[in-house]
This record gives sequence, structure tokens and C-alpha cells, in this order.
Amino acid sequence: MTPDLARRLAEHKTELVVMLTAEAPDRRSPDDPDGWPNDCIDPPDPCPDCGSLELWQTRAGNWRCLRCDPPIRSRELAREAREARRKAKQRIPP
Repeated sequence: MTPDLARRLAEHKTELVVMLTAEAPDRRSPDDPDGWPNDCIDPPDPCPDCGSLELWQTRAGNWRCLRCDPPIRSRELAREAREARRKAKQRIPP
């Protein structure tokens, strides 16, 4: 934690404690039989090719299968980061 962040947390401590200890608003609805809203989000369908539920979402909001259509660019970036760390370790003398 940076000194600036610690200072800002200390300045707003009272407000934060009130926010975190406040009761959640009552969202019950008289229209529903059990009194609670039916606003759950349906999960996306499983992959039609492999049936996997391991999905990822593109920036455009499309769901893709992690097994059949992995986020290649993310994996490339992870590989490049590993390579950069390996090279950085080689440059540091023991």
C-alpha cells in the first residue's frame, strides 16, 4: 500500500465504515411469489462442439469456448511476458 493510499483511506475511514456496515436496500417485489425480483442472468449455452462450459467473453460481448477457441492473443502476451522475465533474469548477475 502506498503512503498516499494509506493517507486517503485514513481521511475517509468514517465514510468507508458507514458504507460497509450499512444494510443492503430491500429489493423485494410484491409482484413475485417469493417476494424477490427475478432478475438473474442466464449463463451462456455450452459449446456446441465440445459441450464445455469454460467460456470467455470477447470485447464485443461474444462468448467463445476456452477449449475450442482460446484467446490466442492473451496466450501470446503471456508467452512474451515469460520470455521477457527470463531474459531479465539472465541480465542480472548472480
